[in-house]
Parts: sequence; C-alpha cells; structure tokens
Amino acid sequence: MVASLRVKIDISLLGDLLNYIQNTQVDALERVIEHPAAIKTFNHAIRFGNTSENIRYFWRGLLDFSRDHRLETVQAVGCCLDHIRSHRDMYEALFDELQNYLPDDCNLDAVLYGIIGYDVGIVSDGSAILNLAHPWFQEDTRELPFMAMHELHHVGFTHYNPLFKMEDLGMTSDLRRIIRYATHLEGLAVYAPLEKRVEYTVLNNLDYPVLLDARLRDRRVREFFSVVEKLDEQEDRPLAASDMEILEDMSGHERRLWYIAGAHMAMKIDEDLGRRALVQTIVDGPDSFFDAYRSLV
Repeated sequence: MVASLRVKIDISLLGDLLNYIQNTQVDALERVIEHPAAIKTFNHAIRFGNTSENIRYFWRGLLDFSRDHRLETVQAVGCCLDHIRSHRDMYEALFDELQNYLPDDCNLDAVLYGIIGYDVGIVSDGSAILNLAHPWFQEDTRELPFMAMHELHHVGFTHYNPLFKMEDLGMTSDLRRIIRYATHLEGLAVYAPLEKRVEYTVLNNLDYPVLLDARLRDRRVREFFSVVEKLDEQEDRPLAASDMEILEDMSGHERRLWYIAGAHMAMKIDEDLGRRALVQTIVDGPDSFFDAYRSLV
C-alpha cells in the first residue's frame, strides 16, 4: 500500500471575490459567504482567534481592504492563474511527491482552493487554501506549487492529528502541547518540499535559507529547545499574557523557531532512522516525533 493524496484545484471563488473588490457587488458578497472555501477560511479565523465577527463582516473587511489595492490584487491573481494553467504537469508531479511523506494508509481526496485576502496558506476542515494575492507569490510565482505542497501536507497530517483551537490554550501544559503539535505539523510541511525546492532552485522562502545554512539552522534549533526546556521545567499554571510572546518567537517571521527546528528534526529522523520512521510519527503523534529526534541526539 502506498499513500494517495488526490488533489483538485478549485478557483471557483475567485470570480466573486474579484467582482466584489472591483465593483462592490453586494450579490457577489452573498455568493462569497456561501462558498465552501470562504466558510473554511472563516472557520480557520475563528479557530485561531483571528476574528470575532460573523462571516459576512469578516469577508467584507478582508475584501474592503483588498479594494484599496484592487489593481495589484487582480494582476497578482492573474499571474498565479497563468502559472497554474501553464504548469499543470509540474503541479501534479509535485503533489504526487507528497505520497512519500505521508503514511501508507493515507488515502484522501483533497481540494486546494484559491482565495484572496487571508494569510498566505492555511489548512481548514480538510482542505488547503492559498491566498493568490499574497506578496510572496507576487515576488516569485514559482513559490505557488511549493506552498501548495506545504498546505496539502497539512491536509494529510491533520487527518491523523486534528488541529487545536486557541480557546483551548489556558495552562502552560496547553502551551507545551501546542508547541509540540505545531513543530511536528510545520516541520514536516517545510521538509516535505525541500528536495523538490532544491531541484527547482526555489529557495528564497523565509525558512529555506536558514534550513540550508548549518550554522544558522543550529542556532535556531538551540533557541527552540532552550524555550521548550524552560517551559518543561515549569510547574503547570495558568498562562500569563507574557507567555503568549513565546508563540510569536515560534511562528513569527523574525525567528520562525518551530518551522526551522521542526524541519531540522524531520531531516535528522529521515536521514538516521529512515522515511518509514518519519512518516510513522504522523500516525503516532507529536510526542513520538520528539522522542524519535531525542533518541538521535
């Protein structure tokens, strides 16, 4: 048995999104908020505490902001769509590569949606979603299939390990659990496209210059485990506001500790214990990922 992740690209929401930002069509907004991609995006925002509004006000806010940059947005989306249409074989081959980084019994149909206005890429309710107007894709359209690989790997990972909710974060033990989960989730998703990124020389994304520089990577890994070990030494207690700064260090653009450390851990497990051991951690969960890595250092 070999893993199978069958991917459908769905750009059907983009027409109404672009109609709204260009013409402020109310009926377009009504169609937007009924679309599965819009609902899944809103659910992600709720899950991670990024909005307290209802879906209509959430999307209207995103799109009203995009209206201020409507020309750039339309051009950016057009460039991304041209890239998808003219490189379909490459997209399919890259998506097929993901089967090598998922458990053998993973057998999923996945949808990759195109949107504008929210984040760069997310996984939500079993689907991957990319913001085609994000500056990363404007700077280098070649990023698009590799970010798609990243989010599609999340689809496979979250099939075995459901996403957490920020509202579950109340104690230091919750913070430790979420850090372990996100390090596993993001580390594998950064690592899975690495070989193909090297092959296609698409390495300007935030994580890869650090990951491929042993000195910088080792420094970030040490920083990561310093934070983790300090948390592990503490007795369980309610979280303080200052504790939330840890999440910024872990995920923010400045240091991205759980992306870099997680990818390093995945690489080490893959090289020393083998691919089967690495993908088995997806089945067994984040603790097994950390245990496998710590058995090697």
